Amino acid sequence: MHLRCNDVKYADYIGKEVTVRGWVHRLRKQKENTFMLIRDDRGGVIQCVLATEKALTLTIESCIEVTGKLQQDSRAPEGGYEITATDLKIYGVAKVDYPIGEYQSEDLLLDNRHLAVRTRRMSTIAKIRASILKYARQWFIENNWLEVNAPVIVKDAVEGGSTLFKVRYFDDDAYLSQSAQLYLEAMVFSLGPVWSVSESFRAEKSRTVRHLAEFTHMEAEAPWIILDDLLRIQEKLISYIVHNT
Repeated sequence: MHLRCNDVKYADYIGKEVTVRGWVHRLRKQKENTFMLIRDDRGGVIQCVLATEKALTLTIESCIEVTGKLQQDSRAPEGGYEITATDLKIYGVAKVDYPIGEYQSEDLLLDNRHLAVRTRRMSTIAKIRASILKYARQWFIENNWLEVNAPVIVKDAVEGGSTLFKVRYFDDDAYLSQSAQLYLEAMVFSLGPVWSVSESFRAEKSRTVRHLAEFTHMEAEAPWIILDDLLRIQEKLISYIVHNT
């Protein structure tokens, strides 16, 4: 059974045979030994050492599985653990011209967005985002708010017509939603406190195609509240998310 990289970084596994699989994150070939960092599907990284003759075809982002003994070495990056490999399985060798290395410009990352999501920074952002959504949903559930889903294709504007994305809806005009606000306001009469998380779109003018015109929007509406209640709800929600994330 294979383990994720961070799952083997415990004293219980030292000296034992472990198997990890993932992608070559960093690679340094020497005459006799090759040192590489393996990144798994959750962004965990561990160093592996193997004979260079077994790693001749390996490149950055090659997909592999490594089996070997776990050793503790303070010189090893990513926590001081490394695997001395005895077996290597290669599932796929990446092209040698993989564009993203240890150091890269923002422009390069934006031009290769489908590859940039593999970087440590992007994977960390994704994990934080997932954690925020998890604990936001948990807070709403614990406080008896009902989650609803509003349409993304709508007939009218919410925030003003100047930032609407127009789309053709069969034989009629429609727009991409700017906010779920109007739907939530309508639902409080029969569902009480409601909330949603969905994509919103704003066609704001920009000089670059990289302008963020789509974003994930968390919104909530409730009946029978005043401004002080609203501030208290927001404070409790944000405090809960920050405390748990």
